[in-house]
Amino acid sequence: MPDSSGPEPGSLPPSLEGTVVAGDLRVDGNGRFLPDPDALRFLDYWAQARGEEPAQVLRGRVEREVAVRLPGTARADALAAFDAYLRYLAESRVLEAESTDPDALAAQYAAQRELRERIFGPATAYALFREQVEVERVTLERRRIMTDTTLTDRQRIARLAELRARLPEEIQEEEVAAYSDLRLSREDPGPGPSATEDAYEPGASGEVPSSEASWATRMAAYREERDRVLYNVRNAPEEAKSVFLRRVRERHFEVDEIPRVEALDRIELRDRTLGRAPIPRSP
Repeated sequence: MPDSSGPEPGSLPPSLEGTVVAGDLRVDGNGRFLPDPDALRFLDYWAQARGEEPAQVLRGRVEREVAVRLPGTARADALAAFDAYLRYLAESRVLEAESTDPDALAAQYAAQRELRERIFGPATAYALFREQVEVERVTLERRRIMTDTTLTDRQRIARLAELRARLPEEIQEEEVAAYSDLRLSREDPGPGPSATEDAYEPGASGEVPSSEASWATRMAAYREERDRVLYNVRNAPEEAKSVFLRRVRERHFEVDEIPRVEALDRIELRDRTLGRAPIPRSP
């Protein structure tokens, strides 16, 4: 039992307050714990609260939730996966790449995959992280596209649109919602096809609206500075990281654009398993 100095029963760590448990846990045909991307989302949901309360208290929360979702024979494997995921997050921090160069990012992702296979075993690592691997591939290719000076803005936006189609469906839906918000926020979008097309796609005429090209350029500059700043303050308290991140956003965007930037950051940063950046709550 947690000691009397721990949190009140039923209270949640700050990062989990007002949230719904993400992901799910299932069993296979033999009644064994089934590692899959939904299980990883479940593990990650609880892991984000590490450090906010004693480790035994957090694990007790996970044990109770696992007991509700799985039969007895599968619970031990699910809890072992949670313990392994915490080890993975702890060890992966030393692999974080200092540079935002695509080659450095590629080396970082390769080191991640090797670490996952060492901790979970190749089969379980693939089962849990298969969606993450595709996200990493798309993220790396996006970085290459955004740093390719031979591309025109129209070519860059078209290639980014093609890339997004490779993402897992859930993440595609989140991006569509985020870019829809961006599109609707533009001043006087006007009638016609461009008002309903995706923010990454050129209009029916083949021309890219100047506001979209400008946005893509500003986002590229912002992300480069954001990653550099978050690396430099990676050991700072979470509240301090949030302040630094807010200042970077304010340097690149207007006040009414920042909620959209936060939405895009949640899409990108949520799926990083190295050096997870804090996402400030919207005011």
